[in-house]
Amino acid sequence: SHFEFNQAIKKKVAELYEYADKLALTGKPLTLNIMREFFERRGDKTSVNDYVNEYIRTYKFNAIRTKKKYQTFEKLLNEFNPDIKFVNLEERLFINFRDFLLETKKQAGNTVDKYFEPFKKIVKDAVRRDYLPRNPFENVELRIPKSQTNRVALFEDEIEKIRKLKFPKSESSISEHRDVFVFQCYSGLYYSDIQQLRKSQVQLIHGKRFVLGNRAKNGLPYTIPIYFFPMGEKILLDKLSHVQNDDDLIFYTIEEPPYNRMLKKIAGKAGINKIISNKTARHSFTDRLISRNISETTVKAILGHEKKSQVLTDYYEQKPEHMIRSLNA
Repeated sequence: SHFEFNQAIKKKVAELYEYADKLALTGKPLTLNIMREFFERRGDKTSVNDYVNEYIRTYKFNAIRTKKKYQTFEKLLNEFNPDIKFVNLEERLFINFRDFLLETKKQAGNTVDKYFEPFKKIVKDAVRRDYLPRNPFENVELRIPKSQTNRVALFEDEIEKIRKLKFPKSESSISEHRDVFVFQCYSGLYYSDIQQLRKSQVQLIHGKRFVLGNRAKNGLPYTIPIYFFPMGEKILLDKLSHVQNDDDLIFYTIEEPPYNRMLKKIAGKAGINKIISNKTARHSFTDRLISRNISETTVKAILGHEKKSQVLTDYYEQKPEHMIRSLNA
């Protein structure tokens, strides 16, 4: 109705005046661009929950997994409190959210820490856009307990036991999952990267076969000299023989949770008394590289490591030709 329309306009004008007052307190002018951005943002302008939703909806994430982490954070935040206002953002709320994750959701300390990353980044964005006069996370000590993770890796003979397993035709899908896992052990790829691996990413450079790509987790590049791992190259060539187009996926994959459950069955069939997952393959691969005294620069280039160090800066520039020389040394 006409009355409701007028009320909606009055509400928007009131919101704008309130926003202008906040800007005035920080000594910032109210420009047309700032006004446009303010009105284009959906939802309640005082709601942190709405701001989080809008941030995730409009932000251009480099990797699908990163976006999923932010979406999970949003779900947890809404479960904790679906009506958080910007004025509520203070140390007590952060501590209560921490305790909610630790005690109610029974999450490990490392997982809790992981979900505070998007929280802090989105709050920082709100400060930049003048929804907050300062960063409420400043000088806040969350004191999240660090949980110990059980790092599981396989020895060469254990990987061989898995590789040599025989499966009847009725269990051909298990055989496919086994092949993927063994290839992971000889390439260091995460399962999420295997799920996206295409024929075009396998390239011959100076007569030696490489797998090139960007990690699904963070978008960082990896360069895998698969020629250096004959068993991994053998599996790859076998799968490539069934692939025609450059854009075709190489491996048969499923969702990660059922894949990890399948790996536990495979380990049991091989008589391996370890609880393995897709990460076990990457750990096993890394151990193999380090035991061969391969340079840290080369290791980080192969893994697509995300730590920003001087070595990492060097590996960004490392060419396949340099890697060939390093591995042949």
